[in-house]
Amino acid sequence: MIFDQPHIFIVFNPGSGGNFIAGLINELSNSTLTSLPISDIGSSHTVLRDKAEGTDYLSFGTMMEEHDCFLTEEARELFYIENIKANYSENCTPEIVWTHDFTNIHLYRKYFKNSNILVITNNTNDEKLTSLFMLAKKTILNKQLHLPMSQGMYEYIIARWKVLCLPHLLRLVSRADARKMLDDRFNSHYADILCYATVRMTMTFLNMLHLVENVPEQEILYDRVIYPMRFRFGDKLNSYIDDKCVLLPYGYLSKNNCNLLTEKISELLKRDLSGNEVNYINSSFETYRSAQNQLMLSNPVEYFFRLKEVVLNNNYDEN
Repeated sequence: MIFDQPHIFIVFNPGSGGNFIAGLINELSNSTLTSLPISDIGSSHTVLRDKAEGTDYLSFGTMMEEHDCFLTEEARELFYIENIKANYSENCTPEIVWTHDFTNIHLYRKYFKNSNILVITNNTNDEKLTSLFMLAKKTILNKQLHLPMSQGMYEYIIARWKVLCLPHLLRLVSRADARKMLDDRFNSHYADILCYATVRMTMTFLNMLHLVENVPEQEILYDRVIYPMRFRFGDKLNSYIDDKCVLLPYGYLSKNNCNLLTEKISELLKRDLSGNEVNYINSSFETYRSAQNQLMLSNPVEYFFRLKEVVLNNNYDEN
């Protein structure tokens, strides 16, 4: 049965590279070891089972926004269980599943007793800030995005982004220019200013602005569950992580620590890796890491300052 299979669930904050790792583990689990597609901006999305159709029921939901589609958490749980039973055959195989929703971890434990869970953590401020840049560049401002959600959900998120990002653009340009930029977000000329405004918007929302600006320090809310539609914060993410989860610090990428990645994948798969598999991980990691902006990885605060300088020195009124 679907509930008896040793599925692998990958849980991570947006922008933290979980899709790349899902692709790696999928190749290792299927013994295929084919090269992962990695875009020019460092995106790698290969495990997207039915997410664009909104029918990836095995994940119990990918986005936190989906909570507001249900009156209660019990109704949400029942919806996914009924659809899993109806849409997955008896002759199923283990699957690689990912989500941004940390509250799903206890549901995986409840229904999939033989599953294993990898959690990518963002405990340092640099890990948090890098993920915000990655989210902005690879999702909101990425014309080539492989949609990991329904079209309706994506359109809602973009509409909300336009509203929340506008005040941060108005610090730099006129209202007319700001709206023009938001409506033409894939225009390469606007890439820097929109990335800067988007990250500043998110840092403001998460009480992180003091990391880059001279404002009073506040409790950083990145570490809490976020219900975006309600503009409400829930419990800390760590409260959903149990001692059986395999934890991978997102800093493995910035620190060029492929050995840690290999160790955690071996722990997740509960077996030793062959020499070919280790070489495959090393090669994939090198290709993926090389595709990222190196300053964004190593020093995201400095990257923010340089990006801000570029934006302030650009006369957008001339375009």
